[in-house]
Amino acid sequence: MKHSLLVLFGSALLCGPMAATAQQYGDFTYTTNAGAVTITGYTGSGGPVTIPSTMNGLPVVSIGVRAFFGFSSVTSLAIPSGVTNIGDLAFGWTGMTNITIPGSVSGIGATVFFICSNLTAITVDAQNPFYSSVGGVLFDKSQTTLVEYPDGLTGSYTIPTGVTTLEKRSFVACQLSSVTIASSVTRIGASAFQNCYGLTNATIAGSLTNLGDYAFADCPFLRCVFFMGNAPPHISLSQFAFNGVQEGSIWFLPGSTGWPPAFGGSWDPFVQAAGVQGSEFTLEISTTGYIPVLVEASTNLTTGAWIPLGASFPAPNLYQFRDPDWTLYPARFYRIRPF
Repeated sequence: MKHSLLVLFGSALLCGPMAATAQQYGDFTYTTNAGAVTITGYTGSGGPVTIPSTMNGLPVVSIGVRAFFGFSSVTSLAIPSGVTNIGDLAFGWTGMTNITIPGSVSGIGATVFFICSNLTAITVDAQNPFYSSVGGVLFDKSQTTLVEYPDGLTGSYTIPTGVTTLEKRSFVACQLSSVTIASSVTRIGASAFQNCYGLTNATIAGSLTNLGDYAFADCPFLRCVFFMGNAPPHISLSQFAFNGVQEGSIWFLPGSTGWPPAFGGSWDPFVQAAGVQGSEFTLEISTTGYIPVLVEASTNLTTGAWIPLGASFPAPNLYQFRDPDWTLYPARFYRIRPF
């Protein structure tokens, strides 16, 4: 049998590639690989920041994981054309109000804009073949996947029809008060709406095939989640943990299937009173679980179109609807449905 002997004098045996050593260029730290630069950190004083396209003659192609994380003093960032990758949490907890993704970017990590509470618009260069933006919201190019929603946008938001997937943590820590999720959405990723402290209402218009872990967790003021389709597989109250939505606050349509007994119950509004007050026809509608109610009218139950007239949003427990134009029609029929 042959034997071998390895003797080391004053050195260590290293297996695999050596770790890159960070270098400094102006206000940036960076590493190099294959003749290209990855920005790994920022050491400046904040304000508007422009990332250079080259450092010491080498092209900047990547912004690394957490490169600018925690620099709340950074109010804006200009990313050069030539950057192809932006790492996880790269711009998290910065003070930027808007940002433009250049056409060269082909990879964007998870939660890149985590807790950017001033950010109201993510804009993507129209020539980018991988990503796009609508109304300041970041999507993939086909606009079937919502990648990230700017934390600084407030009020209500309706997911556009055609979107099928909400990425994990896509709305995390957002400042929305209500969200309506289009019927085309079949997958909501893990922690998608976690820590949305302003969120009070969520309406899910279709039937989900996947609802991720903690999708609506840690939303303390979320008082109503309304599902308009069948229950997604593996649903439980843990997906709504540590917030205002617990037993009795998650609602669904009559006739839908798969709902565990712990959930709130079916949506069942009813008209408490109907009549004429002064010159107006009125309906007093008792609602369920703060679910918005839409009142529509038609002049013909067989062929007439249904015209929306009014909605209770945000929904009170009792909605009083008034129609001052009811006398203009020989007959007028009303119906109510979730809004």
